[in-house]
Formats: sequence, structure tokens, C-alpha cells
Amino acid sequence: MSPFVSLEVLPAEYEIAVPFARTSTYDLHYCTYLPTNFKLIMKIFSEAVKDSAKTKLREEGWKLLRLQESPHIFKLHHCFIFGNRLHVVLDYTKRETLTTFLSTHKDNSLPLLKRFAKSLAHALHFMHKKGVEHNNLTSSNILICYANDFPVAKLTGQAPLLQELAEGVKELSKGCSDVYSYGEVLYKSLFGEKGGYLLSPPKFPEGLGKEYEGVVGLIKRCRVEGVKVQDIANDPFFQ
Repeated sequence: MSPFVSLEVLPAEYEIAVPFARTSTYDLHYCTYLPTNFKLIMKIFSEAVKDSAKTKLREEGWKLLRLQESPHIFKLHHCFIFGNRLHVVLDYTKRETLTTFLSTHKDNSLPLLKRFAKSLAHALHFMHKKGVEHNNLTSSNILICYANDFPVAKLTGQAPLLQELAEGVKELSKGCSDVYSYGEVLYKSLFGEKGGYLLSPPKFPEGLGKEYEGVVGLIKRCRVEGVKVQDIANDPFFQ
């Protein structure tokens, strides 16, 4: 199964179960890719794909699917249009959001967050080198997956960008810069809210121990104008 954007696919390639989750914009299904018997998850978006968007989806969508070359980015296997609706096929693995994971590992949250933050910085750097900005970096787009019961952080969120292309937007939406949002995720993951991060300069809880110096310095640098993802990936905190 090759990771490309196609405008046709034989439905017989997939065996699709009934939805196990449903939102206002998409349904999630367990599915099996029959040629290899892979167990996967299929996200089927509700909105019809505009005819005028199909060429741009083919031209630009492959950039998002190629991001799976990074071990730090959650894998998207396939994207296609069937029944005039966008279908995105995702990896099927045990996973939970960063927020949920850290809430059950509070005693070890700082060293875990350091390891996860390094993976995420490399994921964003990889995306930017491929000419893609995430533009929607939140803790809900950071998944903790398990490799032989070992937790690893993976960045997700490419599917909504594919949906924007399918809806015919001229340019992918721009939110806060990825560096700014990265710092906000770290702050909120450590301190439970983001209010102090939004101040200029950011304000941190009083009485933090010396072990927080590195991550506090990293978070402060995320608020400095002109700092790039590459700078964050090479931050002294990760040395």
C-alpha cells in the first residue's frame, strides 16, 4: 500500500466496520486493508469534496502523506476520495493523548515531557523542511503511542489539513506559529493551564526547583520573535 493521494480506489480493497466514533465533521471506522490484512483506522469526512479542489488535493496532499517518513509523526497510510468524500487511513495502534498520559504519570512528568518534547521538536523541524507548517499544535494533536510497551510521542493533525484542501481553501489556515504553540503545550502540560504563558514575559509558578531551569528556559525562548523550530530542536535543554 503506497502512501499517495488518489482520486479513485476500489472499495473492495478495504473491509470497513461500522463507525466506532463520530463527530460533527468525520466518522472513525476500524478497517482492514485486504491485500496485506493490515488493521487500520479510517477517517471519513462528512463534507463532500469540491470538484475544484481535486487537483490541488492531488498536488499538495502528497506533501502531508510523505511526513510519515519521520518516526516522530503519526503515520497516515493512504488518502482517497470515494463517494465524493475524503477518506484518510491512519495507523492502528494503542495510543492516548499527551494530556491523558501525563495525568497518570505525575510523579515522573518532567523527565517524560523532556523526552516527548525532543521528539516533537524533531517532528516539527521535519515538517518545516518538507514545506509544511502544522498551524494547530495542541496537546490533543500529540499522541503517546506504544512500541513494545515503551511510550513514544508522535505528532498528528495532518488529516484536518487534507480536509482543508478537499474543501477548496486557497491556502492552508494559519494559526499561531508552531514555535509559539510548542511552548504553550509544554507550559500547559507542566502547570495545568496556559494563562501564565500568554503574559509577556511569561510568568511561571513560584518555588520551582532547579530541575525546572532547562524547560523554563526553553519555554521562554518559544516566546522570542524569530526563533525557528530548528533552534528549538537544538536547545540546550535537550543536551
